[in-house]
Amino acid sequence: MALSEGWRDKVYLQTKVGSHPKFLRDFSKEATTWSLENSFKLLKTEYVDSVLIHGPRYDIETPLGPCLDVLVDWKKKGFIGHIGIGVRQPDFHKRAVETGEIDILLSFLDYTLLSQTCAETTIPLALEHDVGIILGSPLTGSLLAGPEPVFKGDTNIGDKLPPAAIGNPLDPSVAPYAHKMWKKGQRTRVKHSRSCNSICPECPD
Repeated sequence: MALSEGWRDKVYLQTKVGSHPKFLRDFSKEATTWSLENSFKLLKTEYVDSVLIHGPRYDIETPLGPCLDVLVDWKKKGFIGHIGIGVRQPDFHKRAVETGEIDILLSFLDYTLLSQTCAETTIPLALEHDVGIILGSPLTGSLLAGPEPVFKGDTNIGDKLPPAAIGNPLDPSVAPYAHKMWKKGQRTRVKHSRSCNSICPECPD
C-alpha cells in the first residue's frame, strides 16, 4: 500500500464526501457516514488531515446540515483534522464560512490565466476569516495545456451548464479566448503551466 511503511505520517491526507457514485451529491447523515467509513477503510487509516464537502450544485443549506454535523462530530472525536468545502459559487463559500466550522475553501476555475474573479471574492473572504484556500483547475481543465483544444459540443450547451461548469472546457463561451491564448503560447513557446504557477504566489496577501 502507498501509505504503508511509515508513509502515512509523511503525507497530508485529504478525502471528500458527496462524490461517490453510490451517493453522488447525497449529503444526508447516512450517506456522509458511509462515505467516511468507506474512505477510512480503503485508505487503511484512522485519521485524515482534512475532508471536503464536494460539489453541491444549487443548494448549500443541505450540505451544511446533516453532512456538516457528521463531519464536526468526527472532527471532535479526533478522526478529522480540518473540514472544508469544494464548490464554485462565492456566495456558497460565504455561507459555509458563516457556520464557523469550515477550515478550508476550495475554489476552481476562478483563479486562472483566463479569470481571476476569485481574487475579488473568495480569497478576501478566506483572509478575513483565517480560512485556508485551495485553488483548483489553474489550467482551466487543460484548455491551456497539452494538445490543441478542440470544442465539438453543442453551441447551446452554455444554457445547460451547472454553475460549476461555467468557464470550463464544456463552456463554449471560453473556447475562443482560450484557443487564442493557447496559440499565442505555441508561437512564443510560453508554457502556460509555468505561467499559472507564477500567478498563484501572487495571490493577494
